[in-house]
Amino acid sequence: MTGYGKATAELPDKKINVEIKSLNSKAMDLSTRIAPAYREKEIEIRNEISKVLERGKVDFSLWIEKKEGAESATPINQALVEGYYKQILAISENLNIPLQIFYDVLSSLSLQ
Repeated sequence: MTGYGKATAELPDKKINVEIKSLNSKAMDLSTRIAPAYREKEIEIRNEISKVLERGKVDFSLWIEKKEGAESATPINQALVEGYYKQILAISENLNIPLQIFYDVLSSLSLQ
């Protein structure tokens, strides 16, 4: 029951790597190291491994490598930004505060 396996999936913007190692043992002892993007799937991954392997000390690793030139910027929620803008406009009008003051405050936050 000793074994090792490694697989890689190449996607346009990233490379997903999976590695599994096992040592002979009387009981199932499964430890996982999973990339944050896939951590919500940990229970499913554990269940799939347990279906195939009955016992052993098993180490499972899943990590991601971003490819050069891959888009790494966080997508902007346009509806949310529009909502904030409308609120700022309303505050500006209701309190008679020039919009330039809001712009100055926002630009100073981005420099910190």
